Amino acid sequence: MKTTAKQFKLFRESFEQWKDYLRLDDWKVYFLHEKLNGCFAAIQADLDCSVATVFMNTELDKEDAIVFSPKDHAKHEALHLLTMEVVKLGGRRCVTEEELERADERLIRRLERIIERLGRIP
Repeated sequence: MKTTAKQFKLFRESFEQWKDYLRLDDWKVYFLHEKLNGCFAAIQADLDCSVATVFMNTELDKEDAIVFSPKDHAKHEALHLLTMEVVKLGGRRCVTEEELERADERLIRRLERIIERLGRIP
């Protein structure tokens, strides 16, 4: 099954809403609607430039088409962007403790702002 331009638009809009909600305003994000192998959507990012590209698959098999949700998969990719820095730094062979601590602190500050937005501060 081919995914539609309407689904891609919904995917982009939902990702942007989650990007805003998760306070990821320091990232520049581009979107591509193209064929992917084995996934609904994907994200690639350059930490040094804070630029990410989010992909949505143009083709799904019948089983995947049944469970595909542009909104849910956009949220999933936005959450990957939230944790991207910590994951990428953790995968490097040579990462300093200071770099990991800085990435952890940025993630914690974002989560604090999200919690504030929820209005559920203990």
